[in-house]
Amino acid sequence: MLLNYILESSSIYYGLTLKELRTLTYKVAIKNNLKVPQSWEDNKVVGEDWLMSFRNRFGDRLSLRQPEATSLNRMQLASNPTIVGDFFRNLETVMKKGFTLDRIWNADETGCSTVQTPQKQLAKKGEKRVGSMVSQEKGVTVTMCAAESATGNSIPPFLVFPRVNVQDHWKTTAPPGTECESHTKALVWMTSDNFKGFIKHFVKHARATQEYPVLLILDNHASHCSAEVIDLAKEPNITLLSFPSHCTHEMQPLHKTVYGPFQKFYDQAVKYGVHPWGLELFAESKDVYFNEQNKKGLHYLHKVELKNLHSETTYYFLPVSKKGSQSGPFYFKTPKSHSNWSPDFLMFGDLGILSDTVPSLVNEALSGEYTALFHVGDLAYDLKNQDGLVGDYFMKLIEPAAAAIPYLTCPGNHEIDTDTFTHYRHRFAMPDTEWPMPLDKMWYSIDIGPVHFVSYSTEVFFTNFATYVDDQKEWLIKDLNKANKNRQNVPWVIVLGHRPLYCSTHIGDDCSKPDSLVREGLEEIFYQMSVDIVVQGHEHNYERLWPVYRNQVTDYSYINPSAPVQLISGAAGSAENVDHFPQQKKPEWSAFRMDNKAMNSYGRMLVVNESHVLWEQRSIYNHRTLDSIWIVKNREGSGENGTQSSNPDDLSEEAKHLLSQVCKKSFLRCHPFEILVIVGSMVVLVIASLAVRFVVRKKRKGDFERAWARLPNEVDEDDIAFGDEEALVQS
Repeated sequence: MLLNYILESSSIYYGLTLKELRTLTYKVAIKNNLKVPQSWEDNKVVGEDWLMSFRNRFGDRLSLRQPEATSLNRMQLASNPTIVGDFFRNLETVMKKGFTLDRIWNADETGCSTVQTPQKQLAKKGEKRVGSMVSQEKGVTVTMCAAESATGNSIPPFLVFPRVNVQDHWKTTAPPGTECESHTKALVWMTSDNFKGFIKHFVKHARATQEYPVLLILDNHASHCSAEVIDLAKEPNITLLSFPSHCTHEMQPLHKTVYGPFQKFYDQAVKYGVHPWGLELFAESKDVYFNEQNKKGLHYLHKVELKNLHSETTYYFLPVSKKGSQSGPFYFKTPKSHSNWSPDFLMFGDLGILSDTVPSLVNEALSGEYTALFHVGDLAYDLKNQDGLVGDYFMKLIEPAAAAIPYLTCPGNHEIDTDTFTHYRHRFAMPDTEWPMPLDKMWYSIDIGPVHFVSYSTEVFFTNFATYVDDQKEWLIKDLNKANKNRQNVPWVIVLGHRPLYCSTHIGDDCSKPDSLVREGLEEIFYQMSVDIVVQGHEHNYERLWPVYRNQVTDYSYINPSAPVQLISGAAGSAENVDHFPQQKKPEWSAFRMDNKAMNSYGRMLVVNESHVLWEQRSIYNHRTLDSIWIVKNREGSGENGTQSSNPDDLSEEAKHLLSQVCKKSFLRCHPFEILVIVGSMVVLVIASLAVRFVVRKKRKGDFERAWARLPNEVDEDDIAFGDEEALVQS
């Protein structure tokens, strides 16, 4: 009997661990009044000798299996036809018992915070502190379990509070019939004891009897499969059927139709503060519903902005009441307020969910040594894949790093999503941009210490009929113009984009072509506006260039280079393997390159001071340095520094010249007044031509009437040889 139960549990996704088997066996023995050793009584489990004997006895039918990682299972199983098919075959089997729709129920549970974000309210002007009554200042997470039938009926909620004793006032404002329990260890999910209480609550309200059997469909959480729960369900004729493991997000009706909207509108906020147990500040969120090319991914996205933070301060924060507080608090440290310090950055491109580089980058980010991460395009491979599940999984992978330090990005070709960039624009929020990011502003800049960073989009040249190319060019020129006027305070200007301007891999990419669109569109801007460093990805390898302009090396040195230093770090770990370099001699401008040995590597950029930057390409294996250079800029007397302008919007001569080149290609953008004059003139010409036509037609009508009047009165109308007025006029 026990063997059959284990096999049956495994087939319906209730697979038991060894500890769960020992506990279950002990409970069965006690239930059947069997005599057990004292050690079993003391530990409430059967002994290891019994377990070994049991496994030896049934070794030909049982094996101990290691399950895959939960997150990967969750991403893959919901779309696995075999797994899902097994569930529906089980459902078909139990439906032979004749359950009517009103006797088919679904149960699910979720976590709810007792503290909601106080809404804005009117108060006396000048009042420094305004309070709003809530249950507790810090709040706790209460587990709510509910059940709903296929006909839409529901039972009152069942609540579990993280307390020692049940208090009567918990039900004061709850719906009639609500049942409450307590458990000191209950955080978000129920324990077996709590679920026994829910089954009793369910039997009472669903009115299950031997004459009217009930089917209860639920997830296969461990608390749902204890011997006591099964006994409680058997007596009133309740059949338990579980969903496959990690498929709740896709198959659970309550999750899809009730808890999803409930969690969205229950509370969207972040609690934060300077102490992990003193999160006294609240920030409300902006929320969007995201289902475009995202059928199975998370649909409710939230952005929270924390304002008025102090510099050099560690803040702790906690997303409120989405699934309780089990994943937080997170923390981050704000940077220094001045630019005279040495930030350290991680930089890489082309990182997929299966890359070995992800754990290494997360560990580096959590080490406390780095200021920010820059991911220069091609995220996850691809965010939209598996109807959005890959995007969800990628966000979960980078969560520890992105919660601790800024995770800054730019779009790559794997973010295009049929020219919509929808997953990139919704899943990431960047500085100085709206959210979701608009198509005509997927670029931004930010000052971090002594560096002015600019993130731009190379994809504008290949999507949407190049509609946004000139928008970005104009913004780039004006932004770099401001940065140059502020070089005394922020001396370094570093730009980041996905597709390189140059590359020596001959696989048909834009960067290897003589008429490269990216190079033609951006090289002149970067050169004329004195950009110091360009960091790029796209090529699945590593390549460092000598300073180059118009295909000619300007310096075989990185000391005071006269052209931008270009770096390609696209070897973090894509889903498309390595891009190999050709065997022939590399181009003159290629200083160093590595393909196979560079895979699973990332860039590290240490900005030491206003004149020295250290660049390293590091392998994740023992963090071995694959390549290293110093970039030195002597700022004294350099024309790029200039002086602090009273009006940073004043354009330099270089900026004016570049803008004029943009305007030559886009007359409509840059000459709106002239366009208005031309359109106005055309309107006047149209009106004048209509007026002339009207006058001519009126004159012709008068001539016709006068000709008719001159005809002799004695002419018999029957003898007129003209059939109509037109023939008369022609005569």
